[in-house]
Amino acid sequence: MYRRWLVAHDFEPCAEAAADAAARLALACRRDGAEDATVVLAHVVTPPALPMSSDAVGGTNVLAVIDLMLKTARERLEDARATLAKTHPGLTVETVVLSGSPVEALLDEAEKRHVDALAVGTHGRTGLAHAFLGSVAERVVQRSSRPVFVVKQAPKAVLGAAV
Repeated sequence: MYRRWLVAHDFEPCAEAAADAAARLALACRRDGAEDATVVLAHVVTPPALPMSSDAVGGTNVLAVIDLMLKTARERLEDARATLAKTHPGLTVETVVLSGSPVEALLDEAEKRHVDALAVGTHGRTGLAHAFLGSVAERVVQRSSRPVFVVKQAPKAVLGAAV
């Protein structure tokens, strides 16, 4: 039922937790272990929102910066893929680096790959941080035609507090 997952991955602990949860559910939903269980780790690179050309901006070629962002994302996703595959034997783990608006890119990719569900991490921001930074997870939940599993980041240890 939920064997194919698309996981939004921003390299934060909550994204790693979402990938782990999706992997566990994908493997649990196989029938007799005969069907594939797949997790697609997706990272969205949002190009800088500057009026720009391929000319230098501040001494740096903008296209070179975008290429570096894409290359770095691919490398980091490959590391995440290897870790997830090693942790969950029998799981097929794929990666994709997308560009554009995170919500649009994720929903388009989910449609293209015919996934059963999406998993997104949330930082659990509230107040001004939420208002200014927004919530990709919240907008994915609102707009997705597929089930979305939201994983909240575990609370960080505070000095003097038990976790």
